[in-house]
Amino acid sequence: MLHDLAARTAEAKSEEEAYRIAFEILSGNELVLPFALLYRLNETGDEARLAAVSSRWNDYQGRAKPEHVTMKEDANSVTWPFAKVIQTGHEIVIDDLSAIFGPLPAGSWNGRPERAIVLPISRVGQSRPYAVFVAGVSPHRVLDDRYRRFFKTTADQLANVFTNACGYEAKKKRAEALVEIDRSKTVQQRQP
Repeated sequence: MLHDLAARTAEAKSEEEAYRIAFEILSGNELVLPFALLYRLNETGDEARLAAVSSRWNDYQGRAKPEHVTMKEDANSVTWPFAKVIQTGHEIVIDDLSAIFGPLPAGSWNGRPERAIVLPISRVGQSRPYAVFVAGVSPHRVLDDRYRRFFKTTADQLANVFTNACGYEAKKKRAEALVEIDRSKTVQQRQP
């Protein structure tokens, strides 16, 4: 799966396209990753919007998949612990998902995930995360050190994918700006 993430997302020409390709790949690995959500933080880091979701959860409209989350910790709201993950920069495991969010979609292996891991995604050289990755823990696997490393490696791979896509977008914008500058100079030189 990690190899496919690196290989297939290399063709992404925008961050949104990278999200789409990455989550197509993640969706194909339901046995180890029953669901996946990606939330992109705004510039101030006080709000997050759903940016990508694994295909099994496309039709799910429950409390575990909010479209928008504010980072204000509200004791009355039920949501993922994004604020704590962003503040600490460390992953958090959530247990007993059905008690928190209600019944979640069952996977093709007839098991509902009861645990999830929430991980920060940061760009190289930045201390504050710019996104949060929520991954379902398979009900058929033990969350041991090896499985935790899998989630961490997946989050790191996603960070690389999104950074590369953003770099491509920035490079394209610079090239377009240079073409426009050159065009302007040419027009000015032709005018009497």
